[in-house]
Amino acid sequence: MKQLTQIKTNIDNEVAKYKKAVDKIKSSDNPKYSDKAIVDYEVKQLKESLDETVADLKAQHDDKAAELLAQARETASKTVLRCADHDKEIVDNHVESFQSDVVFAANANQRQEAIAKLEQHFYYMSPSQLDYARKQLAKVAGSVKDKDTLKQLRGINRTLSQVGTDEQMYADELADYLEANTVDRSYRLMNLVKQRKA
Repeated sequence: MKQLTQIKTNIDNEVAKYKKAVDKIKSSDNPKYSDKAIVDYEVKQLKESLDETVADLKAQHDDKAAELLAQARETASKTVLRCADHDKEIVDNHVESFQSDVVFAANANQRQEAIAKLEQHFYYMSPSQLDYARKQLAKVAGSVKDKDTLKQLRGINRTLSQVGTDEQMYADELADYLEANTVDRSYRLMNLVKQRKA
């Protein structure tokens, strides 16, 4: 990702360099710049150069981003969260207690208490324990008859499905970064401001 941020920095620097050059031309006391046509021509030349440079840098960014994302996803697909036997016992104990509490609950409040208790245990679990817990909850769902409890279990499953290895988290983070695609933000902002002034 460092390479991608460097390209963004390069674009920002090119935009700053362009603005500085335009300001220098417009504020120059050189007699040749007293002619508006010459000023417009010089600024147009600078802008065309900037457009070309930014397009090249953005293409480099997009190519590198696609390469990095493909590598990250490949690496992530080959990783798994491994839960130690001792950790499995801990998770199994909490899930079995939850199952008993839900199955024998006399009312909705008791089922809610069971879910809250289970969720409280999740706060102290490692990513590998959470991943294992998600898989164990699927087995519990068959014994749950209450629709509201099943709906909550689906929500817990969605939340726990976000847990992953460091490699999986990096791939997701990189994908989110690329989706925002703000590499040429300063350039686009500059163009937007110019359009509004025109």
